[in-house]
Amino acid sequence: MGMTGSGKTSFISRLTGQQPHDTGVGHSLASSTVDTACYTAQYDEKRVIRLIDTPGFDDTSRSDADILATIADRLTTLYNARCRLLGIVCLHRITDVRLTGSAIKNFTILQKLCGPQNYDKIVLGTTMWSDAAWSKGGMDTAKVRENRLLEYWTDMFQGRSQMARHDTGDESAWKIISLLVDKSSTSSTVTISDYPLQIQRELVDYKIPLDETEAGRYVRRELLLAKEKLDRELAELQLVVENTAALRNKAASSARRGGGAVMSRKDGPSASGDSFVKQLEGWRQNISRLVLQVFSLHWSPSPRIRHSDKPLRIGSTATLKNFLFGSFSNNNNNNNNNNKLPGATPSSSTATDLAYGDEPAAGVD
Repeated sequence: MGMTGSGKTSFISRLTGQQPHDTGVGHSLASSTVDTACYTAQYDEKRVIRLIDTPGFDDTSRSDADILATIADRLTTLYNARCRLLGIVCLHRITDVRLTGSAIKNFTILQKLCGPQNYDKIVLGTTMWSDAAWSKGGMDTAKVRENRLLEYWTDMFQGRSQMARHDTGDESAWKIISLLVDKSSTSSTVTISDYPLQIQRELVDYKIPLDETEAGRYVRRELLLAKEKLDRELAELQLVVENTAALRNKAASSARRGGGAVMSRKDGPSASGDSFVKQLEGWRQNISRLVLQVFSLHWSPSPRIRHSDKPLRIGSTATLKNFLFGSFSNNNNNNNNNNKLPGATPSSSTATDLAYGDEPAAGVD
């Protein structure tokens, strides 16, 4: 497991001996792993291990609810087949300057998938060390980030989780796998490492709906927070547009009394502003529908909750205000076209830029 671009598929290619393109290694900004995939590698003369590649919860084309359902489906299939999971390798880029909101989200969902009793099944593997050597600050800065990651991972270490470096070589990849295989080999008949993952017990043994599991509740909470933030920004924008309309009407009245020229309504920011607010309202309704889908996300043996929406990354109010008053002169026709269907998802390039802004330092995506 791990964020998009953390090196999950590359890690598997080191273990299987397959070429990067055979395992679907991606080099673009989009996520290359869109579903879980299973690979086989020879551990020694007698033992074969199977590796499951999973998409990250910051996927560029799928919602967190969809990804959670996909991973839960795979884990449940393994549990029903009585296949014991030896462990989870969670990969994290050491080149990341800070621990982003997406990274924290991935770590939190991982914890809730496993449960505290299974923290010893998790190895945190840090990747991109070869890149760190050539980046600003070099290895010294990378080691500082590693120490900060150790501090954040404290609860996991108390549950006997481990950390290891992966330098893109075969040797370091196998070392990480050995941490899990060797621990399993030295375990007694009934140990903490034999416990199923928390989400496996919840879905199969306790028959809990997916949205009511620990991981499901967390994903649902993140969506609700995103909706609340969008509601606040919508209210702020509505207030700005109303104030702008009042100033425009006041200026028009003054111009009429003074015999000056009056700007036509279609040329003013008010009409475009009203149009954009309607478009933003449609955007908010799309978020609301997504939240309702998560509320109704009840577990089935093969859940397939597909959303056509791309994950939203909500920008700042300042960014929205700048777009509102700085771009209408060039994009008025596009905005009018987008508003022919009330409540439709914004489709213009400018609306896409708004929805897919830079990732916040922390909080929800």
